Amino acid sequence: MASFIEIIATGIKEPSGTLAIQLYPNPASKNLSIRSGVEGIEKIGIFNMLGEEIYMLSFTSMHDISVDVDALSAGVYSVHVHSAKSMWVGKF
Repeated sequence: MASFIEIIATGIKEPSGTLAIQLYPNPASKNLSIRSGVEGIEKIGIFNMLGEEIYMLSFTSMHDISVDVDALSAGVYSVHVHSAKSMWVGKF
């Protein structure tokens, strides 16, 4: 007779060294603010839902960034935030 074990996942532990990013306001209509608490941001990419890169900015280790998103059409976008060691992906 086979025995089964039921496993219920209640969350995912973030590995150490990941970016701690604040993205606001969400939804954004004029400016999107991106703040990194620990690691400096070196690159930001904004993508539409088809995966097409719409916007890309490179920096030299910034912690607070404001991106003008007023020209973007209404919709959902993903933002990829890169540091020297990590990457974070969010939606707005």
